[in-house]
Amino acid sequence: MLAHKSWIEMIEICAASPGVLNQHFRVNFALAYAAEPDLAAALLNFLRGKWRNLEKSKAGKLKRFLSQNTAVKWERGFAGKPDRLGYISLWELQDGEIALAFEHSPGGVAVTSEDVLKARKWAKRNQDAGKKFAQKVFDENGNLHVRGKSRRRK
Repeated sequence: MLAHKSWIEMIEICAASPGVLNQHFRVNFALAYAAEPDLAAALLNFLRGKWRNLEKSKAGKLKRFLSQNTAVKWERGFAGKPDRLGYISLWELQDGEIALAFEHSPGGVAVTSEDVLKARKWAKRNQDAGKKFAQKVFDENGNLHVRGKSRRRK
């Protein structure tokens, strides 16, 4: 199978947001699963385990919040202006504003600006590591290509 980057991203989206997917994502996941069921199931389970581990602590929940949200509902007191739907980019907010947005999110709790700063640094390191990994495994067309010699078992 020739796996494209978008195929893997679809599995990542499904792993990060189980049960919240709209019809479009469900259809695309069904197509991705049909193309390579064993790989799709293995990747999905691995990524869900990774997300599940983040749910065990307050810091983990904050990291997951930063990883999954690109925009949050605008609230009074935020420095930036909301879009026409009433949302603002998460990365335009200051640490204290992100703490407030996280506290008001479903399942959110009160955190300090220091907690947010640590979580932002984690998210940035995680994003950079993902880009570095993608450079190794995807060719210029976005298809999965692992370089190296195959290993034989004796």
